[in-house]
Amino acid sequence: MAELLPDPPYREPEPLTAIVRQSIKKTVIDPAPDAFATIEGLDLTKYKNHHDSFQKDIKGSDGARSKAKHEDAPLTAYSFFDVVEPPVRLEWLLRIYQESSVHYAAVQAKAANIVGLGYDLVDSQATRNKIDQIDDDSEALQKLRRTLQKQKFVYFDMLDNANDEADFADTLQRVIVDYEVFGNAYIEIGRKANGQIGYIGHIPAQTIRVRRGRDGFVQMSMGKPQFFRNYGGDAADPFNGDPNPNEIIHLKKYHPSSTYYGLPDIIAADTELAGNKYAAAFNLEYFENKAIPKYVMVVSGKRVNPTVSNDMFEFFDSNFRGKNHRLLIVPVDTTDGDAKVTFQPIEAGVQDASFANYYKANVAGILMAHRVPITKIGTAEGVNVALAKDADKTFKEQVCRPTQRMIEKKVNKIIREFTNAFNFKLNELTLTDEQTQAEIDDIYLRSGTMVPNEVRARWGWPGLPWGDEAIQLSPQQKAEQAAQDNGTRERDAQRRRHPVDEPGNARNAAGEGRQTE
Repeated sequence: MAELLPDPPYREPEPLTAIVRQSIKKTVIDPAPDAFATIEGLDLTKYKNHHDSFQKDIKGSDGARSKAKHEDAPLTAYSFFDVVEPPVRLEWLLRIYQESSVHYAAVQAKAANIVGLGYDLVDSQATRNKIDQIDDDSEALQKLRRTLQKQKFVYFDMLDNANDEADFADTLQRVIVDYEVFGNAYIEIGRKANGQIGYIGHIPAQTIRVRRGRDGFVQMSMGKPQFFRNYGGDAADPFNGDPNPNEIIHLKKYHPSSTYYGLPDIIAADTELAGNKYAAAFNLEYFENKAIPKYVMVVSGKRVNPTVSNDMFEFFDSNFRGKNHRLLIVPVDTTDGDAKVTFQPIEAGVQDASFANYYKANVAGILMAHRVPITKIGTAEGVNVALAKDADKTFKEQVCRPTQRMIEKKVNKIIREFTNAFNFKLNELTLTDEQTQAEIDDIYLRSGTMVPNEVRARWGWPGLPWGDEAIQLSPQQKAEQAAQDNGTRERDAQRRRHPVDEPGNARNAAGEGRQTE
Protein backbone atom coordinates (compact mmCIF):
# COMPACT_ATOMS: atom_id res chain seq x y z
CA MET A 1 0.00 0.00 0.00
CA ALA A 2 1.40 3.33 -1.03
CA GLU A 3 2.22 5.75 1.74
CA LEU A 4 0.57 9.12 1.75
CA LEU A 5 3.06 11.93 1.47
CA PRO A 6 2.78 14.63 4.13
CA ASP A 7 1.36 17.96 3.10
CA PRO A 8 4.04 20.48 2.14
CA PRO A 9 4.58 23.30 4.61
CA TYR A 10 2.34 26.28 4.01
CA ARG A 11 3.99 29.29 2.39
CA GLU A 12 2.54 32.75 2.29
CA PRO A 13 1.91 33.86 -1.32
CA GLU A 14 4.42 36.38 -2.56
CA PRO A 15 2.98 39.91 -2.79
CA LEU A 16 2.05 41.09 -6.26
CA THR A 17 4.39 44.07 -6.10
CA ALA A 18 7.32 41.80 -5.21
CA ILE A 19 6.57 39.48 -8.15
CA VAL A 20 6.31 42.42 -10.52
CA ARG A 21 9.56 43.88 -9.22
CA GLN A 22 11.43 40.63 -9.79
CA SER A 23 10.01 40.10 -13.27
CA ILE A 24 10.68 43.66 -14.41
CA LYS A 25 14.15 43.53 -12.90
CA LYS A 26 14.89 40.59 -15.21
CA THR A 27 13.58 42.56 -18.16
CA VAL A 28 15.82 45.61 -17.80
CA ILE A 29 19.56 45.87 -17.35
CA ASP A 30 21.35 48.57 -15.38
CA PRO A 31 18.58 51.15 -15.01
CA ALA A 32 19.43 54.64 -13.84
CA PRO A 33 19.99 54.92 -10.07
CA ASP A 34 17.18 56.06 -7.81
CA ALA A 35 17.99 59.63 -6.76
CA PHE A 36 16.05 59.16 -3.51
CA ALA A 37 17.80 55.93 -2.44
CA THR A 38 20.80 57.75 -1.00
CA ILE A 39 21.74 61.04 0.64
CA GLU A 40 25.10 61.16 -1.10
CA GLY A 41 25.80 64.67 -2.31
CA LEU A 42 23.08 66.16 -0.10
CA ASP A 43 24.15 69.15 2.01
CA LEU A 44 23.00 67.90 5.42
CA THR A 45 24.07 71.10 7.18
CA LYS A 46 21.65 73.12 5.07
CA TYR A 47 18.76 70.91 6.19
CA LYS A 48 20.03 70.33 9.74
CA ASN A 49 16.80 71.41 11.43
CA HIS A 50 14.77 69.13 9.20
CA HIS A 51 17.22 66.27 9.84
CA ASP A 52 17.06 66.73 13.61
CA SER A 53 13.30 66.32 13.52
CA PHE A 54 13.81 62.74 12.32
CA GLN A 55 16.18 61.80 15.16
CA LYS A 56 14.79 59.59 17.88
CA ASP A 57 14.75 61.66 21.04
CA ILE A 58 14.77 59.50 24.19
CA LYS A 59 14.11 61.81 27.14
CA GLY A 60 14.65 61.35 30.85
CA SER A 61 13.52 63.52 33.74
CA ASP A 62 14.15 67.21 34.35
CA GLY A 63 15.37 67.87 30.81
CA ALA A 64 17.90 65.05 30.66
CA ARG A 65 17.91 62.98 27.45
CA SER A 66 20.00 60.52 25.51
CA LYS A 67 22.57 61.91 23.08
CA ALA A 68 23.11 58.60 21.31
CA LYS A 69 21.95 58.08 17.75
CA HIS A 70 18.98 55.73 17.50
CA GLU A 71 18.11 55.53 13.79
CA ASP A 72 16.31 52.29 13.00
CA ALA A 73 17.36 52.13 9.33
CA PRO A 74 19.95 53.66 6.98
CA LEU A 75 19.10 57.25 6.18
CA THR A 76 17.86 57.86 2.65
CA ALA A 77 16.20 60.78 0.92
CA TYR A 78 12.91 58.89 1.29
CA SER A 79 13.10 59.09 5.08
CA PHE A 80 15.00 62.37 5.16
CA PHE A 81 12.31 64.25 3.25
CA ASP A 82 9.42 62.04 4.42
CA VAL A 83 8.41 60.87 0.95
CA VAL A 84 6.91 57.51 -0.02
CA GLU A 85 8.76 54.99 -2.17
CA PRO A 86 6.85 53.94 -5.32
CA PRO A 87 5.74 50.28 -5.43
CA VAL A 88 7.86 49.74 -8.58
CA ARG A 89 11.08 51.56 -9.41
CA LEU A 90 10.25 54.30 -11.89
CA GLU A 91 13.67 53.92 -13.53
CA TRP A 92 12.72 50.35 -14.49
CA LEU A 93 9.47 51.52 -16.06
CA LEU A 94 11.37 54.13 -18.06
CA ARG A 95 13.83 51.53 -19.32
CA ILE A 96 11.00 49.23 -20.41
CA TYR A 97 9.48 52.07 -22.43
CA GLN A 98 12.82 52.62 -24.13
CA GLU A 99 13.47 48.95 -24.93
CA SER A 100 10.08 47.46 -25.85
CA SER A 101 8.90 48.51 -29.31
CA VAL A 102 5.38 47.13 -28.73
CA HIS A 103 4.98 48.93 -25.40
CA TYR A 104 6.34 52.13 -26.93
CA ALA A 105 3.92 51.93 -29.87
CA ALA A 106 0.94 51.25 -27.57
CA VAL A 107 1.78 54.28 -25.40
CA GLN A 108 2.14 56.50 -28.45
CA ALA A 109 -1.16 55.22 -29.86
CA LYS A 110 -2.94 56.09 -26.61
CA ALA A 111 -1.36 59.54 -26.48
CA ALA A 112 -2.28 60.25 -30.12
CA ASN A 113 -5.93 59.26 -29.65
CA ILE A 114 -6.46 60.79 -26.19
CA VAL A 115 -4.80 64.23 -26.45
CA GLY A 116 -3.24 64.25 -29.93
CA LEU A 117 -6.49 65.08 -31.72
CA GLY A 118 -6.56 68.60 -30.28
CA TYR A 119 -8.88 70.34 -27.88
CA ASP A 120 -11.56 73.00 -27.81
CA LEU A 121 -13.29 75.39 -25.44
CA VAL A 122 -17.02 74.75 -25.58
CA ASP A 123 -19.87 76.73 -24.06
CA SER A 124 -20.44 75.91 -20.43
CA GLN A 125 -23.86 75.34 -18.90
CA ALA A 126 -23.83 78.89 -17.56
CA THR A 127 -23.23 80.23 -21.08
CA ARG A 128 -25.99 78.09 -22.57
CA ASN A 129 -28.40 79.31 -19.93
CA LYS A 130 -27.53 82.90 -20.78
CA ILE A 131 -28.11 82.22 -24.49
CA ASP A 132 -31.53 80.72 -23.73
CA GLN A 133 -32.51 83.85 -21.80
CA ILE A 134 -31.94 86.18 -24.78
CA ASP A 135 -33.09 83.78 -27.50
CA ASP A 136 -35.86 86.14 -28.63
CA ASP A 137 -33.51 89.03 -29.39
CA SER A 138 -31.45 87.98 -32.41
CA GLU A 139 -29.23 91.10 -32.37
CA ALA A 140 -28.26 90.61 -28.72
CA LEU A 141 -27.68 86.92 -29.36
CA GLN A 142 -25.33 87.60 -32.25
CA LYS A 143 -23.45 90.15 -30.18
CA LEU A 144 -23.03 87.58 -27.40
CA ARG A 145 -21.77 84.97 -29.87
CA ARG A 146 -19.19 87.38 -31.28
CA THR A 147 -18.01 88.20 -27.76
CA LEU A 148 -17.70 84.52 -26.85
CA GLN A 149 -15.76 83.80 -30.02
CA LYS A 150 -13.26 86.58 -29.23
CA GLN A 151 -12.89 85.44 -25.63
CA LYS A 152 -12.30 81.85 -26.74
CA PHE A 153 -9.24 82.87 -28.77
CA VAL A 154 -7.98 84.94 -25.83
CA TYR A 155 -8.01 81.85 -23.61
CA PHE A 156 -6.43 79.73 -26.35
CA ASP A 157 -3.53 82.19 -26.40
CA MET A 158 -3.40 82.23 -22.60
CA LEU A 159 -2.95 78.45 -22.45
CA ASP A 160 -0.28 78.44 -25.16
CA ASN A 161 1.64 81.42 -23.70
CA ALA A 162 1.79 79.91 -20.21
CA ASN A 163 4.95 78.05 -21.23
CA ASP A 164 7.57 79.48 -23.61
CA GLU A 165 9.07 76.02 -24.27
CA ALA A 166 5.94 74.09 -25.23
CA ASP A 167 2.40 75.01 -26.20
CA PHE A 168 -0.46 73.55 -24.19
CA ALA A 169 -1.07 70.68 -26.63
CA ASP A 170 2.58 69.63 -26.34
CA THR A 171 2.39 69.81 -22.56
CA LEU A 172 -0.65 67.53 -22.57
CA GLN A 173 1.20 65.12 -24.89
CA ARG A 174 4.08 64.84 -22.42
CA VAL A 175 1.70 64.44 -19.51
CA ILE A 176 -0.26 61.57 -21.07
CA VAL A 177 2.95 59.75 -22.07
CA ASP A 178 4.11 59.88 -18.44
CA TYR A 179 0.66 58.75 -17.34
CA GLU A 180 0.88 55.62 -19.50
CA VAL A 181 4.57 54.89 -18.87
CA PHE A 182 4.68 55.44 -15.09
CA GLY A 183 1.02 55.43 -14.07
CA ASN A 184 1.58 58.97 -12.74
CA ALA A 185 1.82 62.40 -14.36
CA TYR A 186 2.37 65.84 -12.92
CA ILE A 187 1.24 69.27 -14.21
CA GLU A 188 3.15 72.16 -12.63
CA ILE A 189 1.33 75.42 -11.88
CA GLY A 190 3.27 78.62 -11.24
CA ARG A 191 1.60 81.82 -10.06
CA LYS A 192 2.34 85.48 -10.57
CA ALA A 193 2.83 87.95 -7.74
CA ASN A 194 -0.89 88.73 -7.80
CA GLY A 195 -1.80 85.04 -7.40
CA GLN A 196 -2.96 84.43 -10.98
CA ILE A 197 -1.69 81.44 -12.92
CA GLY A 198 1.25 82.40 -15.11
CA TYR A 199 2.93 79.08 -15.85
CA ILE A 200 1.60 75.67 -16.86
CA GLY A 201 4.14 72.93 -17.54
CA HIS A 202 5.05 69.28 -17.25
CA ILE A 203 7.45 67.71 -14.73
CA PRO A 204 9.03 64.32 -15.61
CA ALA A 205 7.24 61.78 -13.45
CA GLN A 206 10.36 59.76 -12.63
CA THR A 207 11.79 62.73 -10.68
CA ILE A 208 8.78 63.29 -8.37
CA ARG A 209 7.90 61.60 -5.09
CA VAL A 210 4.77 62.07 -2.94
CA ARG A 211 5.07 63.32 0.63
CA ARG A 212 3.85 60.88 3.25
CA GLY A 213 1.62 63.53 4.82
CA ARG A 214 0.07 64.27 1.39
CA ASP A 215 0.87 67.96 1.79
CA GLY A 216 2.90 68.11 -1.40
CA PHE A 217 5.63 66.58 -3.57
CA VAL A 218 9.43 66.54 -3.65
CA GLN A 219 11.71 66.53 -6.68
CA MET A 220 15.40 65.66 -6.38
CA SER A 221 17.70 67.44 -8.82
CA MET A 222 21.51 67.42 -8.53
CA GLY A 223 21.28 66.49 -4.87
CA LYS A 224 18.89 69.30 -4.01
CA PRO A 225 15.22 68.94 -3.04
CA GLN A 226 12.49 71.05 -4.60
CA PHE A 227 9.12 71.15 -2.85
CA PHE A 228 5.76 71.52 -4.62
CA ARG A 229 2.48 71.86 -2.80
CA ASN A 230 -0.86 70.46 -3.87
CA TYR A 231 -2.89 72.46 -6.36
CA GLY A 232 -4.91 74.98 -4.39
CA GLY A 233 -3.03 74.16 -1.17
CA ASP A 234 -1.35 76.57 1.22
CA ALA A 235 1.65 74.54 2.49
CA ALA A 236 4.99 76.38 2.65
CA ASP A 237 8.28 74.89 1.48
CA PRO A 238 9.73 73.06 4.53
CA PHE A 239 13.19 72.73 2.96
CA ASN A 240 14.00 76.02 1.22
CA GLY A 241 11.71 78.41 3.10
CA ASP A 242 9.69 79.48 0.04
CA PRO A 243 6.27 80.66 1.33
CA ASN A 244 4.69 80.33 -2.14
CA PRO A 245 6.07 77.22 -3.85
CA ASN A 246 4.71 76.10 -7.18
CA GLU A 247 1.78 73.70 -7.23
CA ILE A 248 1.24 70.28 -8.79
CA ILE A 249 -1.84 68.58 -10.25
CA HIS A 250 -1.31 64.84 -9.85
CA LEU A 251 -2.81 62.46 -12.44
CA LYS A 252 -2.77 58.92 -11.08
CA LYS A 253 -3.73 55.60 -12.71
CA TYR A 254 -5.23 53.83 -9.72
CA HIS A 255 -3.83 50.48 -8.58
CA PRO A 256 -4.77 48.75 -5.29
CA SER A 257 -1.13 48.19 -4.34
CA SER A 258 -0.59 51.87 -3.50
CA THR A 259 -2.68 54.78 -2.30
CA TYR A 260 0.08 57.30 -3.07
CA TYR A 261 1.05 56.31 -6.59
CA GLY A 262 -0.56 54.82 -9.66
CA LEU A 263 0.82 51.96 -11.73
CA PRO A 264 0.82 51.66 -15.55
CA ASP A 265 -1.09 49.03 -17.50
CA ILE A 266 2.14 47.37 -18.66
CA ILE A 267 2.65 45.93 -15.17
CA ALA A 268 0.11 43.22 -16.03
CA ALA A 269 2.24 42.13 -19.01
CA ASP A 270 5.64 41.95 -17.31
CA THR A 271 6.08 38.27 -18.24
CA GLU A 272 5.35 38.96 -21.91
CA LEU A 273 7.88 41.79 -21.88
CA ALA A 274 10.57 39.52 -20.47
CA GLY A 275 9.69 36.77 -22.95
CA ASN A 276 10.01 39.08 -25.95
CA LYS A 277 13.29 40.43 -24.65
CA TYR A 278 14.88 36.99 -24.33
CA ALA A 279 13.42 35.74 -27.63
CA ALA A 280 14.82 38.77 -29.44
CA ALA A 281 18.20 38.28 -27.74
CA PHE A 282 18.25 34.63 -28.83
CA ASN A 283 17.61 35.51 -32.47
CA LEU A 284 20.14 38.35 -32.35
CA GLU A 285 22.83 36.06 -30.99
CA TYR A 286 22.10 33.62 -33.83
CA PHE A 287 23.04 36.25 -36.40
CA GLU A 288 25.96 37.69 -34.42
CA ASN A 289 27.57 34.34 -33.59
CA LYS A 290 26.45 32.23 -36.53
CA ALA A 291 28.81 29.24 -36.79
CA ILE A 292 26.76 26.77 -38.88
CA PRO A 293 27.63 26.50 -42.59
CA LYS A 294 25.08 26.18 -45.33
CA TYR A 295 26.70 22.90 -46.45
CA VAL A 296 29.01 20.30 -44.97
CA MET A 297 31.65 18.62 -47.13
CA VAL A 298 31.93 14.86 -46.62
CA VAL A 299 35.11 13.09 -47.76
CA SER A 300 34.84 9.30 -48.00
CA GLY A 301 37.41 6.72 -49.14
CA LYS A 302 40.34 8.83 -47.99
CA ARG A 303 41.59 10.32 -44.74
CA VAL A 304 42.12 14.06 -44.66
CA ASN A 305 45.57 15.22 -43.70
CA PRO A 306 45.72 16.16 -39.95
CA THR A 307 47.26 19.51 -40.79
CA VAL A 308 44.37 20.28 -43.12
CA SER A 309 41.90 19.20 -40.41
CA ASN A 310 43.45 21.59 -37.90
CA ASP A 311 43.30 24.40 -40.44
CA MET A 312 39.59 23.68 -41.00
CA PHE A 313 38.80 23.73 -37.29
CA GLU A 314 40.70 26.99 -36.88
CA PHE A 315 38.81 28.45 -39.84
CA PHE A 316 35.39 27.59 -38.39
CA ASP A 317 36.38 28.75 -34.93
CA SER A 318 38.02 32.06 -35.86
CA ASN A 319 37.09 33.15 -39.36
CA PHE A 320 33.57 31.85 -39.96
CA ARG A 321 31.71 33.04 -36.84
CA GLY A 322 29.57 36.08 -37.60
CA LYS A 323 30.30 35.95 -41.36
CA ASN A 324 27.52 35.36 -43.86
CA HIS A 325 29.63 34.24 -46.85
CA ARG A 326 33.12 32.66 -46.71
CA LEU A 327 35.15 30.40 -48.98
CA LEU A 328 37.08 27.39 -47.71
CA ILE A 329 39.35 25.27 -49.99
CA VAL A 330 40.27 21.82 -48.63
CA PRO A 331 43.06 19.90 -50.46
CA VAL A 332 42.40 16.13 -50.67
CA ASP A 333 45.21 13.71 -51.54
CA THR A 334 43.94 11.05 -53.98
CA THR A 335 47.24 9.45 -54.98
CA ASP A 336 46.62 6.22 -53.04
CA GLY A 337 43.07 5.66 -54.18
CA ASP A 338 39.81 7.19 -55.14
CA ALA A 339 38.20 9.69 -52.78
CA LYS A 340 34.56 10.64 -52.93
CA VAL A 341 33.59 14.19 -51.96
CA THR A 342 29.94 15.11 -51.41
CA PHE A 343 28.18 18.25 -50.11
CA GLN A 344 25.15 17.88 -47.86
CA PRO A 345 22.93 20.90 -47.04
CA ILE A 346 22.40 21.78 -43.40
CA GLU A 347 20.39 25.00 -43.66
CA ALA A 348 18.06 24.20 -46.55
CA GLY A 349 15.40 26.69 -47.60
CA VAL A 350 14.43 29.97 -45.94
CA GLN A 351 15.35 30.11 -42.27
CA ASP A 352 12.51 31.44 -40.11
CA ALA A 353 13.15 33.23 -36.83
CA SER A 354 12.81 31.15 -33.71
CA PHE A 355 9.95 31.85 -31.30
CA ALA A 356 7.86 33.55 -34.01
CA ASN A 357 4.55 32.29 -32.61
CA TYR A 358 5.71 32.93 -29.05
CA TYR A 359 6.58 36.51 -29.99
CA LYS A 360 3.14 37.06 -31.54
CA ALA A 361 1.46 35.73 -28.39
CA ASN A 362 3.52 38.10 -26.25
CA VAL A 363 2.62 41.03 -28.49
CA ALA A 364 -1.06 40.15 -28.08
CA GLY A 365 -0.59 40.01 -24.29
CA ILE A 366 1.08 43.42 -24.16
CA LEU A 367 -1.63 45.01 -26.29
CA MET A 368 -4.31 43.31 -24.19
CA ALA A 369 -2.86 44.90 -21.04
CA HIS A 370 -2.95 48.28 -22.78
CA ARG A 371 -6.37 47.53 -24.35
CA VAL A 372 -5.06 48.89 -27.65
CA PRO A 373 -6.19 47.25 -30.93
CA ILE A 374 -3.34 45.90 -33.01
CA THR A 375 -4.56 48.01 -35.94
CA LYS A 376 -3.53 51.12 -33.98
CA ILE A 377 0.15 50.19 -33.98
CA GLY A 378 0.50 48.68 -37.45
CA THR A 379 -1.03 46.46 -40.10
CA ALA A 380 -2.60 43.33 -38.64
CA GLU A 381 -2.86 40.00 -40.41
CA GLY A 382 -6.32 38.52 -40.86
CA VAL A 383 -8.24 41.51 -39.44
CA ASN A 384 -11.08 42.69 -41.68
CA VAL A 385 -12.59 46.15 -41.79
CA ALA A 386 -15.65 45.24 -39.71
CA LEU A 387 -13.54 43.84 -36.85
CA ALA A 388 -11.22 46.84 -37.01
CA LYS A 389 -14.17 49.24 -36.69
CA ASP A 390 -15.57 47.32 -33.73
CA ALA A 391 -12.14 47.39 -32.07
CA ASP A 392 -11.86 51.14 -32.68
CA LYS A 393 -15.27 51.70 -31.10
CA THR A 394 -14.33 49.69 -28.01
CA PHE A 395 -10.98 51.49 -27.80
CA LYS A 396 -12.70 54.87 -27.96
CA GLU A 397 -15.47 54.12 -25.45
CA GLN A 398 -13.54 52.06 -22.89
CA VAL A 399 -10.01 53.49 -23.06
CA CYS A 400 -9.79 56.93 -24.67
CA ARG A 401 -12.96 58.66 -23.52
CA PRO A 402 -12.67 57.78 -19.78
CA THR A 403 -9.10 59.09 -19.75
CA GLN A 404 -10.18 62.20 -21.64
CA ARG A 405 -12.88 62.91 -19.05
CA MET A 406 -10.31 62.62 -16.26
CA ILE A 407 -7.95 65.05 -17.99
CA GLU A 408 -10.79 67.47 -18.80
CA LYS A 409 -11.81 67.54 -15.15
CA LYS A 410 -8.24 68.37 -14.07
CA VAL A 411 -7.73 71.08 -16.71
CA ASN A 412 -11.14 72.65 -16.05
CA LYS A 413 -9.92 73.46 -12.54
CA ILE A 414 -7.39 75.74 -14.22
CA ILE A 415 -9.96 77.19 -16.65
CA ARG A 416 -12.31 78.04 -13.78
CA GLU A 417 -9.71 80.42 -12.34
CA PHE A 418 -10.10 82.55 -15.49
CA THR A 419 -13.69 82.09 -16.65
CA ASN A 420 -16.83 80.02 -16.23
CA ALA A 421 -17.99 80.72 -19.79
CA PHE A 422 -16.17 77.73 -21.29
CA ASN A 423 -15.37 74.12 -20.59
CA PHE A 424 -12.17 72.47 -21.75
CA LYS A 425 -12.92 69.50 -24.00
CA LEU A 426 -10.58 67.12 -25.82
CA ASN A 427 -11.48 66.15 -29.35
CA GLU A 428 -12.67 62.56 -29.62
CA LEU A 429 -11.61 59.79 -31.96
CA THR A 430 -13.89 59.91 -35.04
CA LEU A 431 -15.34 56.59 -36.14
CA THR A 432 -17.17 57.94 -39.22
CA ASP A 433 -15.88 59.66 -42.32
CA GLU A 434 -17.05 63.13 -43.38
CA GLN A 435 -19.65 61.86 -45.85
CA THR A 436 -21.27 59.59 -43.29
CA GLN A 437 -21.22 62.35 -40.67
CA ALA A 438 -22.83 64.75 -43.13
CA GLU A 439 -25.64 62.27 -43.71
CA ILE A 440 -26.16 61.92 -39.95
CA ASP A 441 -26.25 65.71 -39.56
CA ASP A 442 -28.83 65.94 -42.36
CA ILE A 443 -31.08 63.46 -40.56
CA TYR A 444 -30.82 65.40 -37.30
CA LEU A 445 -31.50 68.71 -39.03
CA ARG A 446 -34.55 67.41 -40.94
CA SER A 447 -35.99 65.83 -37.81
CA GLY A 448 -35.49 69.00 -35.78
CA THR A 449 -33.20 67.23 -33.29
CA MET A 450 -30.41 69.76 -33.93
CA VAL A 451 -30.28 73.32 -35.22
CA PRO A 452 -27.83 74.46 -37.95
CA ASN A 453 -25.55 76.37 -35.57
CA GLU A 454 -25.03 73.26 -33.44
CA VAL A 455 -23.84 71.37 -36.50
CA ARG A 456 -21.65 74.27 -37.64
CA ALA A 457 -20.09 74.57 -34.19
CA ARG A 458 -19.01 70.92 -34.28
CA TRP A 459 -17.32 71.49 -37.63
CA GLY A 460 -15.65 74.66 -36.34
CA TRP A 461 -17.67 77.05 -38.50
CA PRO A 462 -19.14 80.39 -37.29
CA GLY A 463 -22.84 80.57 -36.51
CA LEU A 464 -25.51 81.94 -38.83
CA PRO A 465 -27.98 84.67 -37.81
CA TRP A 466 -30.92 82.31 -38.32
CA GLY A 467 -29.03 79.16 -37.31
CA ASP A 468 -30.48 78.85 -33.80
CA GLU A 469 -33.90 77.88 -35.07
CA ALA A 470 -34.93 74.42 -36.21
CA ILE A 471 -35.38 73.93 -39.96
CA GLN A 472 -39.03 74.07 -40.99
CA LEU A 473 -39.95 71.54 -43.66
CA SER A 474 -42.75 72.07 -46.17
CA PRO A 475 -45.74 69.68 -46.02
CA GLN A 476 -44.43 67.72 -49.00
CA GLN A 477 -40.96 67.48 -47.44
CA LYS A 478 -42.47 66.31 -44.17
CA ALA A 479 -44.43 63.61 -45.97
CA GLU A 480 -41.32 62.48 -47.82
CA GLN A 481 -39.29 62.47 -44.62
CA ALA A 482 -41.97 60.46 -42.82
CA ALA A 483 -42.07 57.92 -45.66
CA GLN A 484 -38.30 57.51 -45.49
CA ASP A 485 -38.25 57.28 -41.69
CA ASN A 486 -41.15 54.83 -41.43
CA GLY A 487 -40.27 52.81 -44.51
CA THR A 488 -43.86 52.82 -45.84
CA ARG A 489 -42.91 52.46 -49.52
CA GLU A 490 -43.58 49.03 -50.97
CA ARG A 491 -40.06 48.69 -52.38
CA ASP A 492 -38.52 49.63 -49.03
CA ALA A 493 -40.74 47.08 -47.31
CA GLN A 494 -39.62 44.37 -49.75
CA ARG A 495 -35.97 45.11 -49.03
CA ARG A 496 -36.63 44.85 -45.30
CA ARG A 497 -38.40 41.51 -45.70
CA HIS A 498 -35.68 40.03 -47.92
CA PRO A 499 -32.32 41.24 -46.61
CA VAL A 500 -29.01 39.70 -47.65
CA ASP A 501 -27.42 37.06 -45.43
CA GLU A 502 -24.39 39.07 -44.32
CA PRO A 503 -24.92 42.34 -42.45
CA GLY A 504 -23.17 45.31 -43.96
CA ASN A 505 -23.22 43.93 -47.53
CA ALA A 506 -26.72 44.98 -48.60
CA ARG A 507 -26.83 46.50 -52.08
CA ASN A 508 -27.53 50.18 -52.31
CA ALA A 509 -30.96 51.22 -53.48
CA ALA A 510 -30.96 52.59 -57.02
CA GLY A 511 -31.02 56.35 -56.64
CA GLU A 512 -31.77 55.94 -52.93
CA GLY A 513 -35.48 56.36 -53.65
CA ARG A 514 -37.35 59.55 -54.47
CA GLN A 515 -35.89 62.73 -53.06
CA THR A 516 -37.69 66.03 -52.57
CA GLU A 517 -35.72 69.22 -52.72
